[in-house]
Amino acid sequence: MTRFTGFLFSLFLFGLGYSSTAQAQKLEYSSQEIDSYTYDYLRIGGYSDNGFFLFQSNLPFDTDRDRVGLKSRKLKITFYNNNLTIGWVKKFDKTSDSEKLENIFVINGKAALVKSYFTGGEGKLAMRIYMLNEQGDEIKPGVEIGSVSFNTSSELYKIKVISSLHNTCYGFIQNEKKKDGTQAVHGIVTGNDLKALRTFDFDVPYPEKDFYYDNWLLTDSADFVLEGSYTSRENNPNRRRWDAYKVFASVKNANEVKEYAINSSETELNGSKLGYDALQNKLVIAGFYNEKNSSKSGIVYASLELTGYDSLRIFRQPINDVTLLKMLAGSSPGRNGSDISNLNVEKIVLRNDGGAVLLAEASYVSDYSYYDYFTQSYIRNSEFHFENAIVLSVNADGTIDWDAVLRKEQISTNDNGRYSSFAVAQTESNIHLIYNTRLEKNNRMSLFTVNKNGTSSETEIAKAEDRILMIPTGSKQISANAIALPCWNRKKLVMAKLTF
Repeated sequence: MTRFTGFLFSLFLFGLGYSSTAQAQKLEYSSQEIDSYTYDYLRIGGYSDNGFFLFQSNLPFDTDRDRVGLKSRKLKITFYNNNLTIGWVKKFDKTSDSEKLENIFVINGKAALVKSYFTGGEGKLAMRIYMLNEQGDEIKPGVEIGSVSFNTSSELYKIKVISSLHNTCYGFIQNEKKKDGTQAVHGIVTGNDLKALRTFDFDVPYPEKDFYYDNWLLTDSADFVLEGSYTSRENNPNRRRWDAYKVFASVKNANEVKEYAINSSETELNGSKLGYDALQNKLVIAGFYNEKNSSKSGIVYASLELTGYDSLRIFRQPINDVTLLKMLAGSSPGRNGSDISNLNVEKIVLRNDGGAVLLAEASYVSDYSYYDYFTQSYIRNSEFHFENAIVLSVNADGTIDWDAVLRKEQISTNDNGRYSSFAVAQTESNIHLIYNTRLEKNNRMSLFTVNKNGTSSETEIAKAEDRILMIPTGSKQISANAIALPCWNRKKLVMAKLTF
């Protein structure tokens, strides 16, 4: 989630020094409520010099469907000034016959609508961007950025928008599901002036039902990287299904797209995360692994030079039992304390020496059912567990430099973990994790801070009597020293801002 602009450069210096200066925090709330009845899903979409944007939808943002049951997708953008007052609100719930609203995004500090329309006969989809002015109105005519070709028998997913590390490039990605079940990826990359820098098209040679997109990344040099997992039996003598993690790299000014394998059938990888080192133009991949034929488990740390097509350098470093026990101590009863199969990397903060700081969390879902005598039926529930968060500083070969562990246990039912996990803010010398201590009554909002030396501290920033419940997944850093936090405050959904 490396998505900041001017204040991001300090991330490459993380790990160089030591700071013991305590930072004071200030928590402010907006006096205006957020509509929580029509729009169930929200996230901070981006920011400008004068404020930030809240995006809302009545359907999940990560679904490609614009209609579920009787619901059709509705979108809403709210602009908050830096003093947490609402500047303007706009709703978007209709698509014209000639244009389809694909996505909303923040480009160059302005909210934008990404729309598509068919052009040039069959098999051509053009993209047009409409910026919103300071009152939230569309600036017409829109900016034409180009078109992609597809098979008329294919199914097209919603266009996704990604930005490069320093917002110098924007990628507009169209995923095509072909009739034979395979997939193709089409992309248009623009500069921040929305003029096209390059286009790319490539096939993903795996069936759509077995290959899942996990991460997208765009570099400041307009290189595009896709990571996904393929459920395979390949090279497994027992024909056991396993997840093969793949990386596809489309480098600017290169004719081919190269595929890389992160793991083999003998190494289970429970997900990974992409990072980009802009100073060295290098891709970084990090995750956790288990070896199937031994008790070894540890860190996968890989790098790829994006100047031309280099080989993927992969390091696998076991984690000793003492460190594992420290990382996972306090897990739910009945679970193996040294099992890292539920530990996932949530964010990578790069160091300038080739290493990185990994923000990871132990999380899993357990399903159970019971018979309800009143309804005369079985009720099935999903229980979401979010446990310890771990901050690991690793060297370029994947060995651990230092670690800091936030001990927590967040459990909820049938809510997709909406109030669990943590929000992240990074200042010049520290990484901050903001989280809810409890998900029911008497919740406190706390701050877990780790400095460059790995020394950690914990601070209470909202007391139980404040009756605050924060939504971590909707939060986002909006300046060098502030993060926006949507939260419930005494049964009202409001915007909060935490300043360091």
